[in-house]
Amino acid sequence: MCFGIPRLTVALARLNDPTLRTRPVAVAFSHTSHSIIHEVSPEAAEAGVIPGLRTDRARQRCPSLRLVPPNPTHVARAHHALLPLIQSVAPAWESLRPGHFYLDLTGTTRLFGTTCETTMRLERNVTSRLGLHAVAGIGTNKLVAQMASSILTPPQLCDVRPGFEQDFLSPLPVSALPEIRDPEGAALRTCLADLNLQTIGDVSDVSLEALEAVCGRWGHRLYQWARGIDSLPVLAPQT
Repeated sequence: MCFGIPRLTVALARLNDPTLRTRPVAVAFSHTSHSIIHEVSPEAAEAGVIPGLRTDRARQRCPSLRLVPPNPTHVARAHHALLPLIQSVAPAWESLRPGHFYLDLTGTTRLFGTTCETTMRLERNVTSRLGLHAVAGIGTNKLVAQMASSILTPPQLCDVRPGFEQDFLSPLPVSALPEIRDPEGAALRTCLADLNLQTIGDVSDVSLEALEAVCGRWGHRLYQWARGIDSLPVLAPQT
């Protein structure tokens, strides 16, 4: 399972100030015109405000935008408040980033019920105890679970059943793949755009030999990702 609180800083700001709950909100270090937006609420995103935009441009696109400063202390507290709830259901878990986790629930069915039941119960506990709304993706591996959680808005759950990984991934944009979004994936993004490979399904139609010839070290990984294959385990914190 990939479980997390989307837009954690915005969610915490709205928890502390209920007047922000229906307004477009963006996180920026300062209110100066050259400050950069780091996180946005869904309402701000609908108005065209995106992370990386300068605050002056953001206000032009969304005059009613409210800017809030990042609060690392509140984020750290929220992350640590989630840990007991995560540990109560997952024998193995890995922190992806603040407020987001991978959980390996293998072997817990007799204790807690199906993975879907455990996930829904965890979501309810987080909402009732912390006032935060989560999303959760369930899959046979970390890649599929994370991709499933990335298409949701709180509070939602997406369960990708075994054998349907490739069918689920095919219509999603290639840019949604986690490692391609990272800075080191910039060259690969350019390469895939030049080849007009826009969806994961487009990539799955390309042979392994062609992907390796064009994308180098990324070729084999892309071939596997496009088929929903990911062998990376959930790593315990001490690992």
